[in-house]
Amino acid sequence: MRAHFGRGDMASALRVTEETYALAKSIGFRYLMAQTRINQSYIYGTLGPPEKEHQALLDVLRLTRNTRGTEEVEQTAQSNLSAYHIHRGQYPEAIRYTLAAEQLARRMGDDIGVGFAVSNRGSAVARSGRVDEGMALMKQGIAMVEKAGGRREILDLLSEQVNVLEAAGRDREALATLRRVVKLSGDITTAEREKAVLELQEKFSTERKSREIERLSLSNARASAELAAHAWKQRMWAAFAVVLLLSAALLAQWVRTTRRRNQALVVDNAALVSQSIHDPLTGAFNRRHFEQLMAQQEATVHGRSRDRSYQAAVGLVLLDVDHFKRINDTHGHAAGDEVLKVVAERLRGLVREQDAVVRWGGEEFVLVLPGTPADGLPVVAAKALNARAANR
Repeated sequence: MRAHFGRGDMASALRVTEETYALAKSIGFRYLMAQTRINQSYIYGTLGPPEKEHQALLDVLRLTRNTRGTEEVEQTAQSNLSAYHIHRGQYPEAIRYTLAAEQLARRMGDDIGVGFAVSNRGSAVARSGRVDEGMALMKQGIAMVEKAGGRREILDLLSEQVNVLEAAGRDREALATLRRVVKLSGDITTAEREKAVLELQEKFSTERKSREIERLSLSNARASAELAAHAWKQRMWAAFAVVLLLSAALLAQWVRTTRRRNQALVVDNAALVSQSIHDPLTGAFNRRHFEQLMAQQEATVHGRSRDRSYQAAVGLVLLDVDHFKRINDTHGHAAGDEVLKVVAERLRGLVREQDAVVRWGGEEFVLVLPGTPADGLPVVAAKALNARAANR
């Protein structure tokens, strides 16, 4: 509807208000019905007929009677009815409506509305012939509106005052009031222009501040991102250092564990090798190791066959324990085992470091004597027999 008002298309505006009124009536929305009738009164005031304008304003009073929240619309209708009757010379009715409008405005605390009603009553009184009384009321009302800050309302009231003065033949006062109207209109225009400029400046300043804030926000966001990235790098390096330390610790632990395991394997392998070549009872070498010794001796002889100074003789002495079965039968196998252990120990004490004592089987032993010629074997055998005899 405002768009139609702006274009001056009153017929279209009237059609819209009729549709709005019908909709508001269908839902019982009395405030909207009253406001729509106010708008229709403006349209009828332009298009006519005057009777419809008057009826629309009376409908507003009917709709707002005893309806909460419609006081402002009711006051507007009272003021417009007073103006309607003033323009038609119906001053008693106009005064009655101004008094009602003033009472309602005072109840609402609307100082501008009070001043407007007083000024309108002064206009009706002055036009009815009591010019001085009416002018006093108009000045009083204008002063009230001016004090309340209603500058545009003052323009309307001063313009009405000019009309009243002209009708009363007070042309000089009318001219002075008209000059005041012109000056006030110029001041209002200048003030509104300055206000518009200030609003534009404020808008520009606000936009500039917004851009500056946005720029600072972006800068802060960038700085925060850089700090976060730096902190992330530091955390990554710290984590990397921790991983390195843990890896080094784990590697050192693995090396120590592997070394211990290798050492244990060496010991175990040595034990296995020792077990594989020694007799478990006497600790002397077994027949398997004897065969290995013979193979090694053969390889040594073959490798040094061209060395004339090398003596390839290997002496072998076969010994057994006499009457060993009698020992077992008389004293038991445990005693026999002890005899074999002592014999092996005595024999190891007789031979050299490079010689070997081999348990051939049962109570039989073989002495392997590398580098011992045949004529030296009886000497070794005699020592062995003497040692065995001493053991008895």
